[in-house]
Amino acid sequence: MSAMTPQQFLAFQHFIENRSGVSLGENKQYLVQGRLSQVMARYDIADYAQLLCCLNAPRYHLLQQEVVEVMTTNETSWFRDNRPFELLKQVMLPQLTQQAVGPYRIWSAACSSGQEAYSISMTLESYLANAPDPMLAQTAIVGTDISAQVIEQARSGIYSDMVMQRGLSRRQQQAYFQPTEQGFQVSSDIKKRVSFTVHNLLTSFAPLGLFDVIFCRNVLMYFSPELKSAILNRIAQAMRPNGYLLLGSSESPLGDSDVFKQKNSEYGIYFQRG
Repeated sequence: MSAMTPQQFLAFQHFIENRSGVSLGENKQYLVQGRLSQVMARYDIADYAQLLCCLNAPRYHLLQQEVVEVMTTNETSWFRDNRPFELLKQVMLPQLTQQAVGPYRIWSAACSSGQEAYSISMTLESYLANAPDPMLAQTAIVGTDISAQVIEQARSGIYSDMVMQRGLSRRQQQAYFQPTEQGFQVSSDIKKRVSFTVHNLLTSFAPLGLFDVIFCRNVLMYFSPELKSAILNRIAQAMRPNGYLLLGSSESPLGDSDVFKQKNSEYGIYFQRG
């Protein structure tokens, strides 16, 4: 199959940005072609011209959804970067308990297959083991992603041995998972406080409710400056007063939103709604 023409790649860029907000750079054409190849084979699509016709036809909504999913599914692992989870444990959870206004809610935005949301729950479980708090124990964790496929995987809470090797210590595997024939199942104590739902960051956040802590890590880098600013302002509206925001190590709301203040601690940088 011949490569996408510049005009075809531009049309595909517009389709993905309109559906997901993700802005594909010019250097992503090779990645795009690689991710589309299996989808096109499954639908017996011969070339990119035919694909673009299908992406603009309402009757191909399942294909359109699958294309968006393969282009927005990104790398994830347990306790990725670790710093945000130390901030949660050492800074945010102690401060939340001092407010005594619960039950508390934590959002893992663009959670992919659920490792971040379950890592948050494991962090909370570890904190409660040393500092029991009835209100904090009722904390609800919500994971969202644009991909229905990865949300179904997250809901199952079952992970392969290969996935388990990425970020989990032996102690954590033994404490928080049960081996099954399908892989390793997240324990009921960790799973019970986590729920998952399909959500597109371009749509309203109102149905999700308000949150005390929001993880939105390694996501905003894929959006245009205009969309990044709009999403940050909606994130602020989805936060309770003095809510906490955790972004990726190379991301910052400063310059795109004046709602958040940067906070520095020995465990890293986080942002708080003013």
